[in-house]
Amino acid sequence: MKISLFCNAGMSTSLVAAKMKKYYEAQGKDYDVEAYDFSQLLDEGDESDVIVLAPQVGWAYDDTVKDYPNAKVMALTLDQFGSMNGEVVGKAVQQFIDSGK
Repeated sequence: MKISLFCNAGMSTSLVAAKMKKYYEAQGKDYDVEAYDFSQLLDEGDESDVIVLAPQVGWAYDDTVKDYPNAKVMALTLDQFGSMNGEVVGKAVQQFIDSGK
């Protein structure tokens, strides 16, 4: 499963993605977690099973859902993203995946 995180520049999201990878590995999950600048959504969106939007680009949620109907799209809250904690964000994303939305 490919989980793609998008934010304005991809820098803070890279840290979160690296921490999420460690969390998922500890859970025995073989997820490909990558971080991208929002401008890369056109290139990476179709290849993603789950698209996670950081709060800075949450404004694009509705369009992203419409443009990528084959992906699950989630917008992180400021608290989730701001924690910079791979377990916090990883659990939130896993709950979203498991919910089937």
